Amino acid sequence: MANDLLNENALKEMGAIFDNLSVYLYKEKQTNENDQNVENKDSDVVNGYFEQLLEKIEGYLTASENSSQEFVKILSMKASLLYEKAKMRLLRESCTDALQTLQSTLKLIEDYADHDYIIFLYLRIVNHVSYLLSKDGKLEEARTLLETILYKEYSPDIVVYSTEDLFKVDEPDPMLCRLKFNKLMLNNIQMLGWIYGKLGFQDLHAFMEHLYLQKQLDIDDLNIINWTSKCCRLVIIYLTTNNWIYARYYLASVGALLAQKTTDSKLTIEPQAKVSLSKAWIHYGLHLFSASKKKLLEKMYDNENDATDIEEKPPFQVLEQHKFRGLQVTIPNIPANYITNTQDARTLFVHTQNWLKHIRTFYTLRDYPLQYVNAVLDLSELYRFLAFYETDLESQYNVQKRRSETLEALSTLLREVRPSCYTAVSIELWRELAEVQIEMMGINLKRLYTFECEQETVGNIKKRIEAVSEVHDKLESIGDTILTVQPNETEVENQELNLSSGESCQ
Repeated sequence: MANDLLNENALKEMGAIFDNLSVYLYKEKQTNENDQNVENKDSDVVNGYFEQLLEKIEGYLTASENSSQEFVKILSMKASLLYEKAKMRLLRESCTDALQTLQSTLKLIEDYADHDYIIFLYLRIVNHVSYLLSKDGKLEEARTLLETILYKEYSPDIVVYSTEDLFKVDEPDPMLCRLKFNKLMLNNIQMLGWIYGKLGFQDLHAFMEHLYLQKQLDIDDLNIINWTSKCCRLVIIYLTTNNWIYARYYLASVGALLAQKTTDSKLTIEPQAKVSLSKAWIHYGLHLFSASKKKLLEKMYDNENDATDIEEKPPFQVLEQHKFRGLQVTIPNIPANYITNTQDARTLFVHTQNWLKHIRTFYTLRDYPLQYVNAVLDLSELYRFLAFYETDLESQYNVQKRRSETLEALSTLLREVRPSCYTAVSIELWRELAEVQIEMMGINLKRLYTFECEQETVGNIKKRIEAVSEVHDKLESIGDTILTVQPNETEVENQELNLSSGESCQ
């Protein structure tokens, strides 16, 4: 490219001025971050550098041939300075002035938006304008602006110029260019996804989250923990709409990525990534059980007592645009629709229980006592759901008995090892234990009535009265125990007040 106006000397002269300007801009940024109430004494100097550069650029712009390569570069310099000026106004809390400057700058360069000198700057300005519009409540305007850039095709060999690159003689590093471009596009995708969410477009919000994750896979520049956490948050979005098929796919995708990274790089995956995945699978299982039970009870309330009458969604597959390219995902054979029979309930129970075992290897009682307790309470909830789906009384009783043993073991362990934690969760534990005992007594009564249902003799009636009396006695015993626990808790708390303030459950 023959640059008659922007020769090496001209670029060096403007580059020196821009370097001085950058120093003051950095100082102003630091000042505002530390204390926004402090008035910047260098604002006149900064404005002077801006005016000096803009005056020189206007002269070159007037002398250059319209639409030539040199003209576009000079235009991009002008737009870049206006962009930096708008950012400075943002630091000074002048959002309205900054938005007006950015919008006028966008119009100035929109005819050259696809040019190498302009494209990166154009996308950066769109990012800031969309942010300010959404901050001002103009979500539809921000949405339209972002959609115009995100659904365009961009060359994989794109060369982008930042403001600093425009004022340098040397060409920018291609690898660094691609990295800058990818990060900017990720930022814009994330912002559009947030706007879709605020507008209530949950499907589009979820798809933008998928695109963000896919983009990180494509550029192979991802943090495993962050990617896992973001994918698990996407699972929550689908669970809120009872879309278990997509939720299951994304959970399987996280497992596939962790397995792939472990195999490819021979690295040890951070435990936190596995913990996030375990939590998400547990939430998946409990959510599916809860929704299925609610659906069944609603049908029973409407006098449709047959569990198989539950309206099932027709089976469908995850759409291709929602699948991750370059990731081999194996879907586990677990339910992804309303649970309607004992076999599906047992399958989901075993799968969720396995993930509970994983999480308890990380959340130990010594290091994470409260998280350990929550894991055991989740297991209790899991037993409760499984008992609901068991058809025969013997199986229901066995499941409830295992639930009771689990809770009693936790209660004993906490009293002996972590008395302060026991104080914090004892009410919850006793409530769970009382519920289990009532369920087991109810099952025993059903057994008794089932066994004696064919005969109504005086002896049988007497046995039933004795059984009811036994239930009453046990309930009174549980009530007395709870009442005696509360004074003991107060005593423990008073003792703990004498300990150092640093002692806690952790």
